[in-house]
Amino acid sequence: MPRFQGACLLSFALVTALLMTGCGDLGTEPDGNGGGNHGGADTLSTYTDVRAVLQTKGCLSSNCHGSAVGNGGLDLRTYASTIAGGNTGNTVVPGNSGASSLYTKTTTSPPFGSRMPLTGTPLLITQQRIIADWIDQGAKNN
Repeated sequence: MPRFQGACLLSFALVTALLMTGCGDLGTEPDGNGGGNHGGADTLSTYTDVRAVLQTKGCLSSNCHGSAVGNGGLDLRTYASTIAGGNTGNTVVPGNSGASSLYTKTTTSPPFGSRMPLTGTPLLITQQRIIADWIDQGAKNN
Protein backbone atom coordinates (compact mmCIF):
# COMPACT_ATOMS: atom_id res chain seq x y z
CA MET A 1 0.00 0.00 0.00
CA PRO A 2 1.43 3.41 -0.87
CA ARG A 3 2.55 5.53 2.04
CA PHE A 4 -0.13 8.22 1.44
CA GLN A 5 -3.00 5.70 1.45
CA GLY A 6 -1.71 4.12 4.65
CA ALA A 7 -1.56 7.51 6.38
CA CYS A 8 -5.10 8.35 5.22
CA LEU A 9 -6.43 4.99 6.41
CA LEU A 10 -4.73 5.40 9.77
CA SER A 11 -6.09 8.94 10.15
CA PHE A 12 -9.59 7.77 9.26
CA ALA A 13 -9.40 4.93 11.80
CA LEU A 14 -8.13 7.28 14.51
CA VAL A 15 -10.84 9.90 13.88
CA THR A 16 -13.53 7.22 13.82
CA ALA A 17 -12.31 5.74 17.11
CA LEU A 18 -12.22 9.17 18.75
CA LEU A 19 -15.71 10.02 17.57
CA MET A 20 -17.12 6.72 18.77
CA THR A 21 -15.56 6.98 22.23
CA GLY A 22 -15.32 10.71 22.80
CA CYS A 23 -18.85 11.94 22.22
CA GLY A 24 -20.01 11.42 25.77
CA ASP A 25 -21.25 14.02 28.21
CA LEU A 26 -18.37 16.31 29.09
CA GLY A 27 -20.45 18.29 31.56
CA THR A 28 -20.37 21.49 29.56
CA GLU A 29 -23.94 21.80 28.32
CA PRO A 30 -27.17 22.01 30.30
CA ASP A 31 -29.34 18.91 30.47
CA GLY A 32 -32.95 19.00 29.32
CA ASN A 33 -34.04 15.71 30.85
CA GLY A 34 -35.68 15.20 34.21
CA GLY A 35 -35.81 12.32 36.62
CA GLY A 36 -33.94 9.10 36.78
CA ASN A 37 -30.63 8.08 38.23
CA HIS A 38 -28.23 10.25 36.27
CA GLY A 39 -24.91 9.14 37.64
CA GLY A 40 -25.35 5.42 38.05
CA ALA A 41 -25.74 3.24 41.12
CA ASP A 42 -22.22 4.03 42.36
CA THR A 43 -22.79 7.81 42.40
CA LEU A 44 -23.68 9.30 45.75
CA SER A 45 -24.62 12.95 45.99
CA THR A 46 -25.02 14.58 49.37
CA TYR A 47 -26.80 17.70 50.54
CA THR A 48 -23.33 19.17 51.05
CA ASP A 49 -22.62 18.59 47.33
CA VAL A 50 -25.92 20.23 46.36
CA ARG A 51 -25.31 23.21 48.64
CA ALA A 52 -21.87 23.68 47.07
CA VAL A 53 -23.45 23.84 43.59
CA LEU A 54 -26.05 26.35 44.80
CA GLN A 55 -23.32 28.45 46.46
CA THR A 56 -21.12 28.38 43.35
CA LYS A 57 -23.98 29.54 41.12
CA GLY A 58 -24.95 32.40 43.47
CA CYS A 59 -28.30 30.88 44.45
CA LEU A 60 -27.58 31.49 48.13
CA SER A 61 -27.05 35.23 47.76
CA SER A 62 -29.45 37.54 49.59
CA ASN A 63 -31.04 38.71 46.32
CA CYS A 64 -31.91 35.14 45.23
CA HIS A 65 -32.74 32.32 47.65
CA GLY A 66 -30.36 33.16 50.49
CA SER A 67 -32.76 34.79 52.93
CA ALA A 68 -35.90 33.90 54.86
CA VAL A 69 -37.91 35.75 52.21
CA GLY A 70 -36.04 34.40 49.19
CA ASN A 71 -37.41 34.81 45.69
CA GLY A 72 -40.60 32.77 45.30
CA GLY A 73 -40.62 32.31 49.06
CA LEU A 74 -37.78 29.79 48.66
CA ASP A 75 -34.90 29.86 51.14
CA LEU A 76 -32.09 27.49 50.11
CA ARG A 77 -29.70 28.30 52.97
CA THR A 78 -30.40 25.18 55.02
CA TYR A 79 -31.52 21.61 54.47
CA ALA A 80 -34.76 22.24 56.39
CA SER A 81 -35.68 25.35 54.42
CA THR A 82 -34.79 23.67 51.12
CA ILE A 83 -37.06 20.71 51.92
CA ALA A 84 -39.82 23.06 53.16
CA GLY A 85 -40.07 24.59 49.69
CA GLY A 86 -41.42 27.92 48.58
CA ASN A 87 -44.56 29.51 47.16
CA THR A 88 -44.96 26.87 44.44
CA GLY A 89 -45.00 23.96 46.87
CA ASN A 90 -42.56 21.07 47.04
CA THR A 91 -39.13 22.10 45.88
CA VAL A 92 -37.82 18.60 46.58
CA VAL A 93 -39.78 15.37 46.19
CA PRO A 94 -37.42 12.76 47.67
CA GLY A 95 -36.83 9.94 45.19
CA ASN A 96 -38.22 11.88 42.21
CA SER A 97 -36.03 14.59 40.66
CA GLY A 98 -38.44 14.90 37.73
CA ALA A 99 -41.12 16.19 40.14
CA SER A 100 -38.71 18.41 42.09
CA SER A 101 -38.46 22.03 41.00
CA LEU A 102 -35.00 22.33 42.59
CA TYR A 103 -33.86 20.13 39.70
CA THR A 104 -36.37 20.86 36.92
CA LYS A 105 -35.93 24.64 37.13
CA THR A 106 -32.27 24.20 36.15
CA THR A 107 -33.08 22.30 32.95
CA THR A 108 -33.61 23.74 29.47
CA SER A 109 -37.42 23.50 29.72
CA PRO A 110 -38.59 24.16 33.30
CA PRO A 111 -42.24 23.26 33.98
CA PHE A 112 -43.04 26.84 35.04
CA GLY A 113 -41.35 30.22 35.10
CA SER A 114 -37.80 30.88 34.02
CA ARG A 115 -34.77 28.65 34.03
CA MET A 116 -32.52 29.09 37.06
CA PRO A 117 -30.25 30.73 37.75
CA LEU A 118 -31.72 33.83 36.16
CA THR A 119 -28.31 35.45 35.77
CA GLY A 120 -24.96 33.99 34.90
CA THR A 121 -24.37 30.71 33.15
CA PRO A 122 -26.75 27.74 33.40
CA LEU A 123 -25.75 24.77 35.51
CA LEU A 124 -23.48 22.28 33.82
CA ILE A 125 -24.80 18.76 33.29
CA THR A 126 -22.50 17.56 36.06
CA GLN A 127 -24.01 20.12 38.46
CA GLN A 128 -27.55 19.17 37.42
CA ARG A 129 -26.70 15.52 38.02
CA ILE A 130 -25.48 16.25 41.54
CA ILE A 131 -28.88 17.75 42.35
CA ALA A 132 -30.86 15.04 40.55
CA ASP A 133 -28.84 12.20 42.10
CA TRP A 134 -29.26 13.62 45.60
CA ILE A 135 -33.03 13.89 45.13
CA ASP A 136 -33.33 10.47 43.45
CA GLN A 137 -31.32 8.93 46.31
CA GLY A 138 -33.87 10.18 48.84
CA ALA A 139 -32.76 13.80 49.46
CA LYS A 140 -31.18 12.95 52.79
CA ASN A 141 -29.61 15.47 55.14
CA ASN A 142 -26.05 14.24 54.67
